[in-house]
Amino acid sequence: MQKQNKLTKNGVKLIKLLTSFLILGLFLFFAWKWADVALLKAGFLFLIQNPFWILAMLLVYGCAFFLRAFAWYLYVNRRISFQVCIHALWYSMFLNHILPIKIGDGVRIAFAMHDRKLSLDEATHSVIVLRLLDLLVLISFSGFGFFYFYGMISNQILLYFSTSIVFLAFLMFFSKKIKIGFVQKHLGMLRSVFYSRKGILIISLTMVSWVLEGIVIYGVSHAFSLELNYFSSVFINSITVAGQVFQILPGGIGTYEAMMTAVLIGREIDGGLAFQIALISHAFKFIFSYLVGIYAIIRSPFHWSELLKNRGGIKDEKCI
Repeated sequence: MQKQNKLTKNGVKLIKLLTSFLILGLFLFFAWKWADVALLKAGFLFLIQNPFWILAMLLVYGCAFFLRAFAWYLYVNRRISFQVCIHALWYSMFLNHILPIKIGDGVRIAFAMHDRKLSLDEATHSVIVLRLLDLLVLISFSGFGFFYFYGMISNQILLYFSTSIVFLAFLMFFSKKIKIGFVQKHLGMLRSVFYSRKGILIISLTMVSWVLEGIVIYGVSHAFSLELNYFSSVFINSITVAGQVFQILPGGIGTYEAMMTAVLIGREIDGGLAFQIALISHAFKFIFSYLVGIYAIIRSPFHWSELLKNRGGIKDEKCI
């Protein structure tokens, strides 16, 4: 049984790796076919010459992270400061945009533990649960977008969503029958939050935060005089970010552009224009991650010995 599970796990990893390279190959094809320096320059110049859009994108996109940080702050029952939550998120995003491997959530866990107010398993639990909630929200938005725009939901989205709902239902309604101490502890933490009004608030904050992220695509599309409505921007952002589970380069370079370009083309937008929008919106997110990451490093210097000390208990997940 153990050998079979290992083979299955290796098979899933292989399929994921092949998919990642296929998406990267799609990006290279798009770049070869539609790279247009003049059009790209025009888009950047529009934003530079219209600081309102840059300011709006910075403020609204930044608010998305404040909402997710506040959701985390509530989930851990305010046992760590809000400043720790937001700085940990910025550290995570910054590192995931400069390194070829994702260690962002490992840093979030270590960051949450640095004042000894959360244990390793509590910090790990909170990060994993909220990342899963992020993914569930993105999948939901993507599914509703497919249904709204195309009158259908893809089989993959439907499978992910239904599996998530069944899993959550199991946790909520049948978890009390599980007697394993470690599992019961963490399921109890889940129940204590999601059986309360606080759980509704956490879910709402997470949903609103991903709605706010649509501002980047919405703003960049206006740089090309493209009348893309905000709901479309949220849908495109959701499916693009959800697709980052297949990233193999820092910050999802290539994967992000390929996914967004493909979705924009599906919305009947010219391929060349779609590719430039994807490039500029991703460039904006890179710049934002560097700015807030450097700020977090200056305000809350992180001692890497804390991450190394707990490396045995921290296993970073492939995240959004």
